[in-house]
Amino acid sequence: MLARRAGWHFQLTPKTEVADGIEAIRFILPKIRIDKMNCALAVRAIREYQREYDEANACYKLKPLHNWASHITDALRYLAVNYRRLFDIPQATRTYQSSV
Repeated sequence: MLARRAGWHFQLTPKTEVADGIEAIRFILPKIRIDKMNCALAVRAIREYQREYDEANACYKLKPLHNWASHITDALRYLAVNYRRLFDIPQATRTYQSSV
């Protein structure tokens, strides 16, 4: 309620498949600029984001390896999904209503 009074309106990020989120990242990467000095950890996380290898079947699993890089890259994935949803796909005008 305090956020609404301050003029902030939140929307939930739609639940999407991880593969769709990764495609959204690939779509927005050419459109964004990343400051190498202030975002060095994020750049390293993007580079180290990888899929888990299945030794028994000698192939990569569909889901990514869950390590330190996955948390940072997940935040970028949420940004990418919302960027495509809010700016690239034409939508109807939004109106916000107070629940008070």
